[in-house]
Amino acid sequence: MEAGQNSWLMTVVYGSPDHSLRRKLFEDLSGDRFDPQGPWLTVGDFNSVTCKEEVSNSESYSHTRCSQFNNWIHSERLIDLGYTGSSFTWMRGVDKPSFKAARLDRALSNIEWKLRFPNAEVQHLPMINSDHSPLLLNTDRLPIDPTLKSFRFNSAWNIVGNIMVRTVKKFFDEGHLPHGCNDTLLPLIPKVPAPENVKQFRPIGLCNVSYKLITKIMTIRLKEISRKLVGQHQSSFIPGRQILENILIYQEVLNSMRNKKRKNRLDADES
Repeated sequence: MEAGQNSWLMTVVYGSPDHSLRRKLFEDLSGDRFDPQGPWLTVGDFNSVTCKEEVSNSESYSHTRCSQFNNWIHSERLIDLGYTGSSFTWMRGVDKPSFKAARLDRALSNIEWKLRFPNAEVQHLPMINSDHSPLLLNTDRLPIDPTLKSFRFNSAWNIVGNIMVRTVKKFFDEGHLPHGCNDTLLPLIPKVPAPENVKQFRPIGLCNVSYKLITKIMTIRLKEISRKLVGQHQSSFIPGRQILENILIYQEVLNSMRNKKRKNRLDADES
């Protein structure tokens, strides 16, 4: 979107109702396979919610089903842009027994996009000939004084480059990390236009750039040998493995044991 140096990336998403296809979607939009440079906005029907407040019937909320979506948002450090209008973007049924509703559609962005469009708003429009509400995005970008330049390491590399390289090399040569290098600021980013309580904020970790470079290099080096170092029972934070796999295996084993016990009981009764 936009032209020249002000360009940014938008990804339009449709999350399948099928769990495996939805999992593949999140994998395809994760850092191992998808690494957008600069401001990024992703918007659409994710077919997922983040909490029980986003469904009309809290008893139908499944934490297990939604944990994958929340894990993806957290790992990619995305910000929910919030909304104005109806609380739900999908509805079905007319009377109380059959009525279902949820916030399945939303807009998420990385922090670079949010900083460029700090006043962006998402509006849930009325449903017309559909069970989904259209989303209207208003970036409402304020004019920026061209004399004010945001600080970027690439534009100031002639000043900080040598220091940055020496810091990173010293860590890997001597194992020395400068005091305060791993300190992290935790500002609260509002998830809705007019937040009224702490649940309507999302914390964002702002790390020192040298610390991010060091951890990035370590991650790349460890990635190739992580499968050999981590046991097969460990499923989280390993490429190709999912946090939910252990839960699914446990459920399958438990069901198998119950079925076997039921069969043995039937055989005993018949004898």
